[in-house]
Amino acid sequence: HYVGDVHQPLHISFADDKGGNSIKVKAFGESSNLHAVWDTVLIRIEESDWLAYADDLRGKITPQQVQTWQASLHPLTWANESLMVTRDVYVELLAYDGELAAGYSERNVPIIERRLQMAGVRLAGLLNSILGEGKLPWDEGDLLTVGSETQDSLSICSFNIKWLGHYKSKEDEALAQLVGTHDIVLVQEMVAPPTDGVYPDGTAYTADLEAREFCLAMKDLGYDWVLSTEDTGPGEENHSIMPKTEWWIAFYQPDSVTPADDLPHGWLAEDRSAQGDFDRVPYAFAFREVGETLDFVLVSVHLAKGDRAVDQVRRAHEMQIIADWMNSGSSEETDFLIVGDMNIKNAAELTELHFRPVA
Repeated sequence: HYVGDVHQPLHISFADDKGGNSIKVKAFGESSNLHAVWDTVLIRIEESDWLAYADDLRGKITPQQVQTWQASLHPLTWANESLMVTRDVYVELLAYDGELAAGYSERNVPIIERRLQMAGVRLAGLLNSILGEGKLPWDEGDLLTVGSETQDSLSICSFNIKWLGHYKSKEDEALAQLVGTHDIVLVQEMVAPPTDGVYPDGTAYTADLEAREFCLAMKDLGYDWVLSTEDTGPGEENHSIMPKTEWWIAFYQPDSVTPADDLPHGWLAEDRSAQGDFDRVPYAFAFREVGETLDFVLVSVHLAKGDRAVDQVRRAHEMQIIADWMNSGSSEETDFLIVGDMNIKNAAELTELHFRPVA
């Protein structure tokens, strides 16, 4: 019972509203509360034959998922995962317009089903450890000390996943496993948003299911993420949710770093389409190490492509504008890293980069 409960996100929630029990909502035509929606309502509208439903969920679990989920048999890991989902639930609640309807179910039932699968797999791993090895899979007293250790370094990965959010056939679990050992993962070429939201001009957009599946696979590995406010590309228009533009996204392990909104972050230019200085306007992500004084800004880029001399000149110009932004003196921050898809042809092109002196 405890293993199941800690995987239900609203059990890792906020005391002032009793884990969502005090938040009254209308859900799918009936009066309820937020906690009950996540406890039973969303599942009940999907299935009434519980044994068949359990068999269906179990049949969809892959051996890779079993290995991944049973590698995390610490209750605080499970609780932190649930808390990250809960934060998203409360953010989505800001747009509540009187009733939770079909769109809410489509977005959140896959999350609930994933948490149910994870809980079952981990309960099996816990019982195997207790009954097979005669011990809990964590050291005595570890519950009180987990997360208190500091680490000597942070690992940062940048990965251009071609047209993420466009292809239905991507192996999201395998991609997540490939990058899932790093503290921060920046991804280029996410061509559609993984969550609902509103563009800076006030226009609403909806989550893309393919992009969302990859993000859920990353969330299963303990990641949270920061997403740019819109997409960017070389054409006259953005907001296309097509491969001609892309969103910036940074995944991070909240036990290692947290976003640092007091540092320079966001877009490096106001216009995100057909922008004179960039093919794709870079986006800056600022982070601070948990429990430490280290902070830094990652500038995620996808520079102009091509091997012609004019393309190399274009990339050099893009790098110069980035350097100007970093040296603008808008803050005292000095730790900037440019990461991403550089499209730089060879070492010679890199060594030929020369930047204007700081004014």
